[in-house]
Amino acid sequence: MRFHSNLKSWVSELPTDLSQEWESILVEPISEVPTGSNAKVKESCIYVDDSLSSPQVVAHVFEKKIKHLVQRNSGRFDSDLEIAATVMDNPERYFESQFCLINKKTVNSHRIIFSSSDEKEKIKAEVRQFVQELKGASLAETVTSIIEELYMNAIIDAPREAHKKGLIFQGGTCEFFLADLEGSLQVSCSDPFGSLDTEKFLGRMNEVYERGAGEAINMRNTGGAGLGCVILFENSVGMILGVRPGAQTKVTCVIPTGTSIKQRENMKKSLHWFCV
Repeated sequence: MRFHSNLKSWVSELPTDLSQEWESILVEPISEVPTGSNAKVKESCIYVDDSLSSPQVVAHVFEKKIKHLVQRNSGRFDSDLEIAATVMDNPERYFESQFCLINKKTVNSHRIIFSSSDEKEKIKAEVRQFVQELKGASLAETVTSIIEELYMNAIIDAPREAHKKGLIFQGGTCEFFLADLEGSLQVSCSDPFGSLDTEKFLGRMNEVYERGAGEAINMRNTGGAGLGCVILFENSVGMILGVRPGAQTKVTCVIPTGTSIKQRENMKKSLHWFCV
């Protein structure tokens, strides 16, 4: 990684081997994002900050088309940069079944295949048991909330959007993949439709934050998915949206472990999106 000069103090906190990897990837402060109607962000750049609220993260990503925004949290900045760099370096690998964002630190994992609309409660119970055995009841509740939203997106929203777009379903199943990454829990959900419109998704999130939760509920009742998107983001320290149009959508939430609920709530959030 090549770090902007304004990040010298941050680089000093990082392991030497991390800063030496991924030579083609730039790391720059959010203040370096180009401005102006014709300005374009750098494709091979991770933009970083340490003071953005959740609404500000979404607004920056949506309005400026930033694909990778990482915020610095004490004790995990290196792993969050590694997650971004791993995805940037080889985005096709992200779509592999049971792909771990930080392979060398994976402790335990669990996979669930599903394909129908009547499996939600069974899956939630299975996930709750897996997470509770690993990390305890409070984190299990957080993860099951995420699972419920991801399940509805994959089973209901994804095929409906595919039909609207005239995409031909080639067959396949949906999949949950959970992995203990030593300090984080990765929760990924894949569907075989590839119908997620990332700009619309981010726009809905931005609208929820601008309008507030009360208006967001109304949006959802009229077909908007904004509230569900925000639920995913608010329960995570990082979220990744990956799309292979017409073939696969994979959404990943990264949840910090070994922390209290209050600590998780106070962590700064990161957001990533890309299409291949």
